[in-house]
Amino acid sequence: MAVRLSMKSVVNLEILRREMARANLDTLVASSPESTFYLSGVVDNTYVFLRDRLIIVVVHDGRPGTIIVSGIMEPLARATGWIEDVRTYKEHAVSPVSTLADLLEEKGLVKGRIGIEAKWWTLAFYQELVTRLPNATFIPADDVIQRTRSIKTPEEIKHLKTAAQLTDEAVYAAWRQSHPGDTEREVANRMTDEWLKRGAERASHTMFASGRNTTITHHIPGAKKLEPGEIVHSDHGAIFNNFWSDLGRLGVVGRPSQRQRDLYKILWDIHQATIDMARPGTEVRELFEFARQECTKRSIDFSYAENCEIGHSMGQRPGHEEPVVHPFNSTALEPNMVLAIEPMFMMPDEYYHLEDLVLVTDNAPQVLSKTRWDIGEIFTFE
Repeated sequence: MAVRLSMKSVVNLEILRREMARANLDTLVASSPESTFYLSGVVDNTYVFLRDRLIIVVVHDGRPGTIIVSGIMEPLARATGWIEDVRTYKEHAVSPVSTLADLLEEKGLVKGRIGIEAKWWTLAFYQELVTRLPNATFIPADDVIQRTRSIKTPEEIKHLKTAAQLTDEAVYAAWRQSHPGDTEREVANRMTDEWLKRGAERASHTMFASGRNTTITHHIPGAKKLEPGEIVHSDHGAIFNNFWSDLGRLGVVGRPSQRQRDLYKILWDIHQATIDMARPGTEVRELFEFARQECTKRSIDFSYAENCEIGHSMGQRPGHEEPVVHPFNSTALEPNMVLAIEPMFMMPDEYYHLEDLVLVTDNAPQVLSKTRWDIGEIFTFE
């Protein structure tokens, strides 16, 4: 069972107030599953696919002050969250947006600048809000909440480190139990079993592949058997105390060829050097450019990574959080940011990728996911 956390241990109120002041916001309305969970401690997994069942958190007077939930979710909000002012709406009869408008009017907040998560609001919900409050000033404020979430509290860092290390230890145990001839699904199931043994609530994602299947992005493990000489790749994570992990590991079935050893060494060297760049003041895009340049020096095709990113932050919900490591992100790193750093490159028949969780400190970066598993050498399934 997940441990109930306090607002002060998770919500970085200092950064929240700083970012709201920078954006000249009087009020912040959060509505995405990630942000409402972060600000309230309340998570409802049905919210992701029942989009009309909004959870809304209103930040005013410098702190998360009110949460709006469906009436059926009120017991959950009071049992797991830390916001005392819980407002409810009756599904299908009263719109959550109408309840929000009532609250903003009641508290006299409609005359100020109101920040909203514009990337999350549907057009229908937004039109309803501006129709109801035509004189209010609504400002896109996705960056405000994303920057707040990007600076982790000590408690968040502790839980993220625990989740990463337990995840890695479990995968190492599962892979040591696996052998040539096992199916991808059998190995993936062992990974999940090991996570659950260590206290995970559930797996968040398990993309496990062997051979040419490694070149299929987000491959679902199936009945294919592990054959000698094949590269094995896994991008995976689990949920521990509502904090998720996201790691990437590589192996080979049997003795690796010299080519596989050489390519893994290239990947490992770039991975380590990119991690070492994660220091205060470094712009996120510099990490991406460095990895690209290092691949280019070695005549390694980097085009696959250019279609996505080579890292991201993370927190209490599965998904990529800011800062995301791509060539257009000029965000400067700050202490207590975390990055899942994952340089990658695609060969014609194999995919090479490693991913580790890294903490930006005042000095050298710290690898939070480091365990007794020595990934400096490629793992062998024997």
